[in-house]
Amino acid sequence: MFSRSALSEGLTPKNRVFTFGAPVHGLNAKSPLVDMDPLSCSVLENWNVFPDRVEVRPGALDWMTGFTQPVNGLWTWDGPSSSKMFATCSNGVFDATTAGAVGAAVAAITNGKTVGVNITTGGGSFLMMVNGTDNLQMYDGAVWTAPAAFGGLNTNTVINIEVYKQRVFMLQNASMNLWYLPVNSVAGAATAYPLGAIFRRGGTLTAIGTWSLDAGVGPDDMLAVASSQGEIAVFSGTDPSAAATWALRGVYYVGKPLGSKAFYKYGGDLLYLSETGIYPMSRVLQTDVIDRSVSVTDNIQADYSALVALYSANFGWSMVFQPSVPLLVVNVPGPTDGRQFVMNTQSRAWSTYSGWVANCWTRLGTSVFYGGSNKVVQAMTGYSDFNTNIRATLLQAYTTMGYSRTKHVRYLKPLFASNNVFDYSLGISNNFEASFAINSISSGSLAASLWGTGVWGTSFWTGAAQVTNDWRGVPDKYAKHKALYVQVASRVARPALESCDALYVPAGTFYVDR
Repeated sequence: MFSRSALSEGLTPKNRVFTFGAPVHGLNAKSPLVDMDPLSCSVLENWNVFPDRVEVRPGALDWMTGFTQPVNGLWTWDGPSSSKMFATCSNGVFDATTAGAVGAAVAAITNGKTVGVNITTGGGSFLMMVNGTDNLQMYDGAVWTAPAAFGGLNTNTVINIEVYKQRVFMLQNASMNLWYLPVNSVAGAATAYPLGAIFRRGGTLTAIGTWSLDAGVGPDDMLAVASSQGEIAVFSGTDPSAAATWALRGVYYVGKPLGSKAFYKYGGDLLYLSETGIYPMSRVLQTDVIDRSVSVTDNIQADYSALVALYSANFGWSMVFQPSVPLLVVNVPGPTDGRQFVMNTQSRAWSTYSGWVANCWTRLGTSVFYGGSNKVVQAMTGYSDFNTNIRATLLQAYTTMGYSRTKHVRYLKPLFASNNVFDYSLGISNNFEASFAINSISSGSLAASLWGTGVWGTSFWTGAAQVTNDWRGVPDKYAKHKALYVQVASRVARPALESCDALYVPAGTFYVDR
């Protein structure tokens, strides 16, 4: 063992290697920075999280262009042998099934903020859309119709619609009335079912959804209706007009819904998108007191709540599931650069997306689409965003790197896999630094530069997926807590980060370097 003065005699500290594992536990806005899971991140933007790696998200391309009004609704009609996609704007309904320039409106409406549902009856397969302003729009695979009323219910007052137990259920604007049509019917007189007496917090009916819950003796279908004040009434049964075949399972306070699309069918469950988090309804039914930790947003609650506080009143909160990845996308309307929370549904690990400014989402076949300010976009496809680079950034959890005293990182060796050209920058953040103005290096040139301002490198691979793990020098300073920073950019590849080795010099104890 030697003192620091031994340096003058030619002795140097012994290098050590620490491995930053891929942050496969995803974004963490729950734990304190000093005690965060080392396989998580405080920043994880434009990455998808998988069990063994993080990978730059897929890209997006224009699908249909030329809209003169924002696309605020995307809905699919699903028939027995084909499907179609329709976009709704304040100047009409447009067929968006085929890519290209938008054509003439196929139906006339003045409010594009629609809610839709499919139902198949003896008369055919129908898409029904409502917006609380125009008459209900109905498509049967060939013709659009707009019934003005279902008996005593004017369809231009309907703000939400759902199918449950072979019936169409509807919510009326600024009321506590739930309406329903006869079984297997898209016409006839609707019956009112007042719910005002069961909601103690008042408000109006806002959202409606259905799901199947396994009660132990087989699946039991449920109907959930949410009020604007955050209470949810859950029903089971087949006919609301008969007490013997209809039951109120309970009324639960969860939190105010984020818009009319607050319910989303997810597998055998129903997710509820609220100001307090996203909750599986199957867990809500288990107790009268909501356990906030059962929300699927528990790990990102601080980030989620911050965006809800800013944008809760905006139209466009919604969810879409892409099972082939598998990912659940939660749209956040408001940020000018676009924002989505994205969860890997197998591991429940979260990341965020930027660059997609979306008003609404849907799936057509195996593809995912969103509506923007003047176009429909196919998302999660290709390697670029509209032929420009996708830039992915992560700041991994701070760690002492297995050494509780200060240390200085000299080299980083990232383990990337890619099948084409991409650029990357590396950096080390020290002791919970608040800004990103931290020294880093750019791959290829090895030149030190300020974080985010350096010239991108030229490392590339072609053909089948290959791996690179070269050591790169990185400017650093002595500090106790270290966090790995990685930024990747490409429009022709989807690189994956699998780990990163760090060679560091510990302070305090010195050995002969032989």
